[in-house]
Amino acid sequence: MALSTPTAFAARLFTDVPEDYWAMPFIIKVVENDIMPGYSDATYKPSKAVTKLEVITSIYNTIAASGKFDKLQGDVLAMKFGATIDAANVPKTLAPYGEITWAAVGYALENEILHPDELKGFVIEGELAEATKLEAAIFLGKGMNIFLNENLQRIISFDYKDAFSIPSAAAPYVDLLIQNEVISSKGDDKGNFNPKQVMTREVLATLLSGSYGVLSGEITPEKTDSDSTAISITNTTSTGTKVYEAIVSIVHDELEIIEIRDGGGKLHVYDGSKATITKGSESLSLTEVNKGMDVTVHENDGDLVKLVVNKQFDKIEGNFFAKSDALSDDNGTYRVITVSTDEGKKYFKAYDSAVIVKDSESVKLENIEMGDQLYISAEGFDVREVEAFSKKTLVSGVLNRTSDFKKGSTISVQLDKGSFIDQVIEMDIEVISKGNTMSKGDIINVTLEYGKVTRVEATGMSSELSGEIQSILISATPQITLLTADQESKVVNIKPDMTFVKDGETGSGDIYDLRLEQNVTVKMDGSGANTIVFNKPVEKTKFKAEILEVFQSANLLKVKDDAGQTWTVSFKEGATFSILDYEVGGSVFVFGIELSSDLFEAELVIGMQ
Repeated sequence: MALSTPTAFAARLFTDVPEDYWAMPFIIKVVENDIMPGYSDATYKPSKAVTKLEVITSIYNTIAASGKFDKLQGDVLAMKFGATIDAANVPKTLAPYGEITWAAVGYALENEILHPDELKGFVIEGELAEATKLEAAIFLGKGMNIFLNENLQRIISFDYKDAFSIPSAAAPYVDLLIQNEVISSKGDDKGNFNPKQVMTREVLATLLSGSYGVLSGEITPEKTDSDSTAISITNTTSTGTKVYEAIVSIVHDELEIIEIRDGGGKLHVYDGSKATITKGSESLSLTEVNKGMDVTVHENDGDLVKLVVNKQFDKIEGNFFAKSDALSDDNGTYRVITVSTDEGKKYFKAYDSAVIVKDSESVKLENIEMGDQLYISAEGFDVREVEAFSKKTLVSGVLNRTSDFKKGSTISVQLDKGSFIDQVIEMDIEVISKGNTMSKGDIINVTLEYGKVTRVEATGMSSELSGEIQSILISATPQITLLTADQESKVVNIKPDMTFVKDGETGSGDIYDLRLEQNVTVKMDGSGANTIVFNKPVEKTKFKAEILEVFQSANLLKVKDDAGQTWTVSFKEGATFSILDYEVGGSVFVFGIELSSDLFEAELVIGMQ
């Protein structure tokens, strides 16, 4: 249908899109290209909040419309991930898109735009969950970068006034949209990005119109100068230099060692004695670097050569006393919070964009209670981040390093939801071992008082366990018993929302999908098994061979079988036969497991006369 002007198109199709509407060009673009259709009642509903499912569906349409994907393959992906999608109660149809949601979600899962755990939040209590601007930006950034292949490990700096509220993990995707001119680097009329703002159809149309232009080749963005200075975290230069942004985890002043955790959660440990440390034009000593500082790390061949302390906000420590009702000004909605400090009561404005974390979990300001210990990062009177701790908290997690848990030693634990406890133990703490050693990879219970570790308790469980299922207990708290390679029986609690991995495919399931004698690897957190991987059965084989070489120091044989194939044969741990029993030129009968095309693990090697 040929139309003379965009205004005529909008006026003819949608009764709720005025001729001079600001979003009209973008709405027309997404409708013309079957990206975001209008409703059957001749409306577009531009101010309607969009759901996460609509965001994923419209991104799928954008990629298909730009010629990057054939929708005929969508049904295949819908079938491939059908169990996962169905378990999340995702509907097969969505107005006004029709019956394409499963294909769209399948595409997102296949291309890692969406993680199966994220899908669990698409439908809450039977209702489709709304999407925030930040969530939509992440999904769209991931979708675009399937084809743009841009370096996401950049040194990123935003001009937004609320840039502090953009999580480091999301920053690369927001930056990708800025660099490709899909969103503005200046923000709204107040200079804010508004990451927690609910996305509407008119704003989503604006983003997808720009995204379609880039992916289809209609638009060639003019990249900013920062592109030329982007430095990869993963790709080092010929001199081994690596630069990345991170957070200071622990500083050991006496040892001159600093521990730093990058945006991906990986811990780096450096000798800080020879590093240059700066903050603006000021030089700092290692003793002036504190836990929680935002830093840029310059590393060369694994050594810390330079540490740049980025902009730091005022730090206030105290106890939560009170908060006001919601107020507003030109910068948005806020509440005044009162904090009791050693210097008396202090007052701050906490806008909705402020990042609030309590006991290592993201929460709302309403979750902060009287007496909670607060560590506030503020710019003047404006709160940027609040880290709060209850008087007493019990958490579970995986021990990242072996520790003796004595005063002065370090404890590092990854909690169930992905956050970390990294501390130097400042006082004698209670250690409950229950006869079990606590080593790296073990699951432990940790008691914290106002954020400080006061007690650790062994659970006797490891974060990963492999074995054969001996028994299955179906009850209110389902369990399985595994027989490990060491012939130990281990009891494992099974979560109701467990993930199964079989032949490389991920799906959801429950205890009824398990069978006796199945060989599995169980991945656990503090509350039980969250993933079960079905291991492929190991096939054992045997052959006759001639010994070509004997490597006594390495406990290896090099042999040639009757077919002329040369093998390096290792001895299985615990084998009763000795490398000293074999000589070059001898004939042997080998029984065991083929590990690769030329490597064999022998359970038995019999010399033949």
